Amino acid sequence: MNVKVRLSTDIPTDIYFLMDLSRSMQDILNTMKSTIKDIAVEMKTITNNLNIGFGAYVDKPVIPYIESNIRRYCKRPTCDFPYGFKNVLKLTNQETIFENSLGNVLISSSLDAPEGATDGLMQVIACKNEIGWRKKSRRFVILMTDARTHIALDGKLGGLEVPNDGKCHLNSSGYYDGSLSMDYPSLGQLHEALLQANIIPIFAIARPATGLADALRVYEEMIKTFFEGSTVARLEDSPRTIINLVKENFKKISAEVNMIDTSPQSVIMRYMTSCGRDGPMVETTECIGVAPGQTIEFSIDVYIHTCDEGIRNFTIKSVGLDDELLVNIDPICTCECQNNTITYSDHCSEGNGNLTCGICNCNEESFGEYCQCDATDIDEYDDRDECVGPGEKMACSGRGTCICGRCVCNTKNGVSRYSGEFCECDNLSCSPECENGICLCGVCSCHEGYTGPSCGCLSSACGVCERNNLTCNGNGVCECGRCECYGDYRGDMCQYCDVCDIWPECTEDIECIRCKAINSNQCEEKCKDLHDIGNRTLSKDLASCMDHHLNMVGLEPKQCDNKTDNCYFKYNISADEKQWYIVIGECAEVYAEVAVKKTIVIVVIASLVVCLLPLLIWRLVVYTYDNIEYRKFVKELNRTSCVVMEDNKLYNTPITSIKNPMFLSSKEEAETQ
Repeated sequence: MNVKVRLSTDIPTDIYFLMDLSRSMQDILNTMKSTIKDIAVEMKTITNNLNIGFGAYVDKPVIPYIESNIRRYCKRPTCDFPYGFKNVLKLTNQETIFENSLGNVLISSSLDAPEGATDGLMQVIACKNEIGWRKKSRRFVILMTDARTHIALDGKLGGLEVPNDGKCHLNSSGYYDGSLSMDYPSLGQLHEALLQANIIPIFAIARPATGLADALRVYEEMIKTFFEGSTVARLEDSPRTIINLVKENFKKISAEVNMIDTSPQSVIMRYMTSCGRDGPMVETTECIGVAPGQTIEFSIDVYIHTCDEGIRNFTIKSVGLDDELLVNIDPICTCECQNNTITYSDHCSEGNGNLTCGICNCNEESFGEYCQCDATDIDEYDDRDECVGPGEKMACSGRGTCICGRCVCNTKNGVSRYSGEFCECDNLSCSPECENGICLCGVCSCHEGYTGPSCGCLSSACGVCERNNLTCNGNGVCECGRCECYGDYRGDMCQYCDVCDIWPECTEDIECIRCKAINSNQCEEKCKDLHDIGNRTLSKDLASCMDHHLNMVGLEPKQCDNKTDNCYFKYNISADEKQWYIVIGECAEVYAEVAVKKTIVIVVIASLVVCLLPLLIWRLVVYTYDNIEYRKFVKELNRTSCVVMEDNKLYNTPITSIKNPMFLSSKEEAETQ
């Protein structure tokens, strides 16, 4: 069956900003307050039917998600007590109201690294009336955070074991009442709820604080399994970056058609489309870069594994759109079509066979799927040369079957992987990065608005490579906003060339330059290779680099200086596509330069003298004082050494003498006897 999807040119659009207001997001909040008006203005250039709203989340206000003493330092008017979710402003088209409401929002605080994004997102989905989602509108949630999120079962850490019921629990003040009574929702719950509500999330992830893990990769892995149609982008603390993030991701998602269905496991769905462009149909459920008002046609094949009696129902829809197609399958398990044979059917190559149950039964003179081959022509049946492509040895490049001199390319699971006259094209051989284009014969054919070998670059990014109406100075190509230079050229604009001497040495033609610097009229012999074009400017043909097609326009001039016997001067060297230009500055007297140098030397010496003289004087004074004190000490010592201590009646000698009779000398022994 065929299904057509057309995006409206001015469909109502609802965008709800859901922001993490933990303390680490303070800078982003301040930037948002100053930027939100510009965001609304930029978005209205895309759609005039726009409503925007704002909500915030922190985390469950219970330990261990917040600190026990948080009320001491988190107080109004600088800090708001943590909460699970708050609907600050429902969707509105009044920019002034939105700006004023955002201006009153305060930052809050939490303890652990993951935040309560899942709680906030579930309430944004479930509370349709409170948020203000309109019927038949395209709905987006831009979730701004710098941290991972809590998921189901994390609530047990805070004693919350009741599973999240996925219902709205906002009170009259806009706060989430179920934060302290239920666990966080699971990713599966959010996935189903987003699909049911036709809401597409955009995850804008800021860089984390120092020491914390970057959550960008976590959300990139998350959307590979959950949240069809969503995208992840880096959120920078810059007004223009935030504006571009919102605008570009909205444009990208709004230009996507992503088909989903609710078919049971016993049913196999195969979607084929060319996404409204020239070329063969390929198997895909997604088209990117769809223009407003453009119709995309899908050819959908439905297969069933088992032929069970009974009707099976399921729906087919595009992500983000309310409209859906109801499909009823009533399998016919008995082959009644055998009794309704169409003889000599036109379907079988104008009557070369009978059509039974959709299959051609060929007559004796024909064969092939549609009885298109003549069995009586032996050459046609056996000739495979017509199926061998240039430079190939095998018929149909080994990727198909030669029937009646024509290649029928192999298929796998009903998907036509190969194409071309000789099955030479592999339509699945492009790199995995070919997400913004269609793989045609091994080449990624980009959707509108994308460029690059893998269509991974926005065409608008190539403007940064332009200078003087030339892309990369004519010496390269622009890839994703960067110049890829040809050959030996290099530089951010391919302005340098390693194989040619770009700038001449300052010593080149110096005799002529010196002569012109002193305004001499006798420089013809010295300046025979240069042209005097007035205003102390010389020119010279740009011959050396012209062979390399080097474009010198826009390069900064080279600075040089030199002097004669009594003249000091500076000069600049610049160039265009054809000429060097040497502009000579005014001549200054040499003695002035010498005087300047002498002055600098004198100032330096004087500075040293002024700084060192006080230090030397202080050292001399200390040295003199120490010498005087030392001489007084020596004199006093000599005076006291003349006093005999034994003359003092109060003096007792500190020396005690003891004699051992066993060790008397010979003289003492004689005296004793």
